[in-house]
Amino acid sequence: MRILLFSLIFLLASYTSMRPVLIEEDVVNMQVFSNTPRGECHSFDYVNASGKSVIKEVVGWINTSIPTEGTSEFGKYTVLMDIRMNDGKLFTIARAYSWEHGKLPNGYSYSSATPIEGEIVIRNGSETMRAKAPELYDWLENQWKHQVSGACLDKT
Repeated sequence: MRILLFSLIFLLASYTSMRPVLIEEDVVNMQVFSNTPRGECHSFDYVNASGKSVIKEVVGWINTSIPTEGTSEFGKYTVLMDIRMNDGKLFTIARAYSWEHGKLPNGYSYSSATPIEGEIVIRNGSETMRAKAPELYDWLENQWKHQVSGACLDKT
């Protein structure tokens, strides 16, 4: 019985340490942008009511996301979200993609990316994880474009 209890405590501690936990008050700015040549960009700041509301919702989805197995890859032209924290950390979030690489009969190489429905990739520096977050996945797909936002910061 003790071994079972110890194993359960260890598993719960390991599981919670793998999940990102963001505190909405620590978010300075959140930018969502389409990573295409003429991509659209929206910026949400914690200091205004509409930005605070969006940040609260997104942080909630991130904190309730469930880590999943598999590679953590972004698509080529995907929507990216940068979350800048007051301690200087930067989280980048995107929908997760599965990449297939191969060779054609004529010898040419190809790569193909397919979105993984309901899953996102969270990157913080060199740490990357894939997680199940259906609401955030859907929001990143289209809904972010319809939110009231401010001007984006220069990314250079």
